[in-house]
Amino acid sequence: MRSSSDRQDRERQAELIDLIYAAMLGEQDWQRFLDELVCGIPSGKAAMQMFNTQRPDESGVALQAGFDTPAIDDYGAHFCGVNVLQQSLALRRDGFGYADTELVPTDQLRASEIFNDWLRPNGIQSSAGLKLGTEGAWNFSLTLMSERNDDLIRREMARRLTELAPHLHRATQFYQRQGTVAPDSLEARLMGSSALGVIVLGRDCAIQTMNARAEAFLRQRQAPFRVQRQRLLMRDGGVEAQVKSMLSPAYRGPDMMTLALPGVRLTLIRLARQGISLLFQGISLIVLIDGLDTTELFDEEVFALEYRLTPAERRAARGIVAGLSPAEISHQAELSRETIRAQIRSLYQKTGARSQADILRLARLRLTR
Repeated sequence: MRSSSDRQDRERQAELIDLIYAAMLGEQDWQRFLDELVCGIPSGKAAMQMFNTQRPDESGVALQAGFDTPAIDDYGAHFCGVNVLQQSLALRRDGFGYADTELVPTDQLRASEIFNDWLRPNGIQSSAGLKLGTEGAWNFSLTLMSERNDDLIRREMARRLTELAPHLHRATQFYQRQGTVAPDSLEARLMGSSALGVIVLGRDCAIQTMNARAEAFLRQRQAPFRVQRQRLLMRDGGVEAQVKSMLSPAYRGPDMMTLALPGVRLTLIRLARQGISLLFQGISLIVLIDGLDTTELFDEEVFALEYRLTPAERRAARGIVAGLSPAEISHQAELSRETIRAQIRSLYQKTGARSQADILRLARLRLTR
């Protein structure tokens, strides 16, 4: 009987290893790996997490199996910042699965906020974690969880993670070596603009790339930014707070925002990745830098004639170029948001745009001709 059980364990582990490499090659998705990983664990759950040792409240879950959406939202809104298990795991060596009792003494864990107000209400009595890698203050991990308060289950979860560790480590290195800006991405399309300064930011405001216009802008004394050790530092506290907020996994606001500063307009576009890409590559924020007089220079008549826009589509284009949200356009026009959204969709269809950023780019291309 034991040999049969051992053989099943080996087969399951081999299948999980195959899924890791299939996911790396794009032949499977990582969700399938997590779903299979929890098989055989009583009420098993799993989560790939990002934990920031300097700012724990910015931590979050990139991919999970077994949880409902409200539980993950609660975790990202508060409990990620008080997770003593993640705090301890961040200090451990890569490559080993650690049971929760190895990470935090049982009495201390049972008295903690994370256990009493989040783990236990979500049916979790035991867990094991594996540290996948680090990037600055960020720690990446994989956690397995069970409803059973059982040391055998703890050891099984830790063993399973330890055996998978070398393969998951290769996956970590694979994603961290990949370029952060794909050739056909929005970032790459914007990068060639001669009318816009474009900066792409990653975790902790690290500069992933920028174009020549942005570099020239940053050399100006009156620029609202400066660069230090390949990170963008903001002179304006309000801009800094907004940029850092939009780079946080817990951010729930609009994905595009326009900020007016003396002599310049900034458009922030948040690109939130999903799953494993979010875990290792994080969120990107595109910062578009342009003069405040764009709407005055924007030739609406030429733009409308070129794309044969209706008056309603012209109004939508005018609002987007002015940095207004659909809600603000609808308020000015005294029309419903649904009507404005329909007009924006029609504008996208005629111009070939897929986002407000594309409309901004097309408008500015007219200015450079």
